[in-house]
Amino acid sequence: MTLLEVGPAHTGGDVVVHLPDSGIVFTGDILFHGGHPIVWAGPVTNWIAACDRILELRPTVVVPGHGPLATPAAVADLKAYFEHLSAEAKARYDQGMSPLDAARDIDLREYAEWGEPERVVANVHALYADFGGGPRPDVLTVMGEMASLAGQPGEVPPVA
Repeated sequence: MTLLEVGPAHTGGDVVVHLPDSGIVFTGDILFHGGHPIVWAGPVTNWIAACDRILELRPTVVVPGHGPLATPAAVADLKAYFEHLSAEAKARYDQGMSPLDAARDIDLREYAEWGEPERVVANVHALYADFGGGPRPDVLTVMGEMASLAGQPGEVPPVA
């Protein structure tokens, strides 16, 4: 058994467990299979690198932190998601769009069917910070924007 530190990505303590003799990797919260991930720590480039590291292990079974058992294809899909989201967010960052407006505008393509799509706004905030857009807003603001994106009433105002 091998423990591999791959964070910070989802959180500051992201670790995967590799059982090479069994061909199994336990990804913890690095793999959200069938649902949008949420970047609390980042940077997103670390999450992409974590996906690469998992794929380099050549597992046959991947045990995600969220969702059903998977194959390496699910890890490749998550990596492609972050690459797509990074490119789309960068274009909107360069245009001066707010993270919430960018999240509303980005075409999620094949990822639109994944669960919890409102998490995209948190991921765009993380990417904007990665691009040099300053600190991320507090969790209440992000949650309020996620609720707004999901069409829920009662957007939470920013904390001063």
